[in-house]
Amino acid sequence: LEACKSLYKSFGPHADLYCLAGDAYVRLKLFGDAETAYFSALLLGSSDPSLLSNLANLVHMRGDQLLSYSFLELSSKKTPDFKHLKSVRNSLFPNGKPTSSSTPFQYNADQIATNGHF
Repeated sequence: LEACKSLYKSFGPHADLYCLAGDAYVRLKLFGDAETAYFSALLLGSSDPSLLSNLANLVHMRGDQLLSYSFLELSSKKTPDFKHLKSVRNSLFPNGKPTSSSTPFQYNADQIATNGHF
């Protein structure tokens, strides 16, 4: 994250930088921050095919199954040949498309970064 901070100061916001930060947050188990970083990468135009599956996993973890499924559908449209898409879909949704989300909006105080912004 320190390297991301340094690169950000030098180059400003770039999609690849936010993808790297998201990966670092996942390794630190700061899933809320990872989701935010991945959303930022998406909004900055990332073309990384794993970004949408990463977002699908994270939002599924916090209980928003419908949004998770939407990310997988978007991924299949943008990169239909992405080899991990089918395994992610089968892992998250073995019974097919969900009909609802268990907890689409929730506050997870345990997922707040204690060291501020990256």
